[in-house]
Amino acid sequence: MDASEIAAARADFLALLPDTCVIRDVGRSRSAGGSVPTYTPVATVPCQVGETTLKQLATGSAQAGYQLVTVAVTTITVPAGTPITTQQNVLLLDVAYDVISVQRGGAWELLREVELKETH
Repeated sequence: MDASEIAAARADFLALLPDTCVIRDVGRSRSAGGSVPTYTPVATVPCQVGETTLKQLATGSAQAGYQLVTVAVTTITVPAGTPITTQQNVLLLDVAYDVISVQRGGAWELLREVELKETH
């Protein structure tokens, strides 16, 4: 595929994303009771909500020890090239999610898959 064919395919796939999500940067704000997370919207993008599955994730640290926890992971699809990282948060259908992985497809990427877990 040449660049124009990839651009045309991306435009076709973009029309298949019926939902909208807000990508947000996550910060911390100090308050009298400690610190609280703050969220700054950086982009609103079309998306498609995929399936939710159970997945085991490691939590903890090398010093305190790791443990496996089972969490519900929701997959969304966003346009190719969407700038999103695991340090960000996604607001989807009025529910906040942490980004746990981003699948990038390289030069031929048509869509990007992102795995999310609900923020607690």
